Amino acid sequence: MTNVENGSFVSFDYKGTLDNGKVFDTSANRQPLEFKMGAGHVIKGLEENLLGMALNEKKHLLSPLKMGLVRETKN
Repeated sequence: MTNVENGSFVSFDYKGTLDNGKVFDTSANRQPLEFKMGAGHVIKGLEENLLGMALNEKKHLLSPLKMGLVRETKN
């Protein structure tokens, strides 16, 4: 099994919510987000959290509004 590394092409669905649960962005009605890792197309914190992930693995991430994604949460 291949895990995500710099240079990988990734494609995933996402849902962004505020602390009150309100959805502010989602790929549900669009195509998944797709990009090449390490190319600088998304915030650094997102790329850092995707590194090492396996196909079909799921993660929940927390992101203060003033910063990029900074840490993973456990369900």
